[in-house]
Amino acid sequence: VTAPSLRGAKYLAPYGHAGRFASLRDFIRNVIVGEFAGPEPSGQVLDALVAYVQDISFLPNAKLGAGGKLTDKASAAAHRGEALFNRPFPRDAALSCAGCHKPDGAFVDRQVHDVGSGGWFKTKTLINANFNAPYFHDGRYDSYAQVVAHFDRHYALGLSAQEQADLVAYLEAVGDAEEPTTRNTLQAEL
Repeated sequence: VTAPSLRGAKYLAPYGHAGRFASLRDFIRNVIVGEFAGPEPSGQVLDALVAYVQDISFLPNAKLGAGGKLTDKASAAAHRGEALFNRPFPRDAALSCAGCHKPDGAFVDRQVHDVGSGGWFKTKTLINANFNAPYFHDGRYDSYAQVVAHFDRHYALGLSAQEQADLVAYLEAVGDAEEPTTRNTLQAEL
């Protein structure tokens, strides 16, 4: 199991790979007591940890604008990929990449899904994902190209090589940031 990033955690409930925890407080307590066999933390310690994690913002990304739409700083390939990301799947028009990774909702839908990866797992955010490889709950993919190929196979999308490259360019644009780390400033919050 891969360790999730804490960036933007306040927007990413439910918590845990399988989305078993509705609150960040319950998730943090489980990590301490359940996963690391630590002592029961006091309420004050849990409150402090929750406040700390909620202050970890997404990294600023000039390619990503309001509502999760790409800006003019993104490449033409990324913009083509954005259109593909929003396009309904050929065999089920009720499905699309954007149906689960909702651009206007921090690229999550707060649900769990079986996407051919060995169980039901919550939708991960794509924001700043360039810094969170490997991908999938179990780290089976080292690149976006492998993830796109998985979805192309699993959902029989029939993507051309160019369309796959455009989707990768889109994911790279959404997953990017000006720098891999930043101080938590007002600009980072905005």
